[in-house]
Amino acid sequence: MSGMKIYIDIDDVLAETTRALARAARDFFGKKVLFEDMSSFDLRVSLQLNADEYDSFMLAVHEPAFLKNLEPIENAIQTLREWDGSGDRIELVTGRPPSSRQATVEWLENHDIPYQSLEFVDKYGRQHDETMPKLSDLAGRHYDLAIEDSATVAVYLSENTRSRVLLFDRPWNRDMDLSGTSISRVFDWLEVSKDRTLDGTTWS
Repeated sequence: MSGMKIYIDIDDVLAETTRALARAARDFFGKKVLFEDMSSFDLRVSLQLNADEYDSFMLAVHEPAFLKNLEPIENAIQTLREWDGSGDRIELVTGRPPSSRQATVEWLENHDIPYQSLEFVDKYGRQHDETMPKLSDLAGRHYDLAIEDSATVAVYLSENTRSRVLLFDRPWNRDMDLSGTSISRVFDWLEVSKDRTLDGTTWS
């Protein structure tokens, strides 16, 4: 079981980003929003931010000091190290702005997280950089496994790439009905690790 090509999102799949965002919104604006109540992927909705608050908030939470202090999700690092040791290719695909590359690389290095590539993709149409890859640029790719927390991106990957897609359970994707899709919901990295193989074979 080696040589798999694995797509992994960073925020809320590898890093406990949104829990930290909820704390930051409390500190910055006095917003008392519980993580479990963040049922919308749109932070303006989940954190009850107005336009001015949202703009300043997004600038603040993409500063290196914020990104480098994010906690890894439990069992994520151990799992990736095992996969790396088995010869798998770990491709990190994030929707963060390219300006956060250095802080992201430092976070990965500080936690000794193995990976073979790091790609910044405008998955959500938030960036204003025409040179940045878009979600549509992922069409036609082949991953043996793809792990996402965004329901929209998970559906796109399942419909437009040759990938087995796992949706990492989060409050903002729990209203997604997975029946009729090839997407599987997982609740933690131990489950991801168990779901990596089917009947002792690799996906292709």
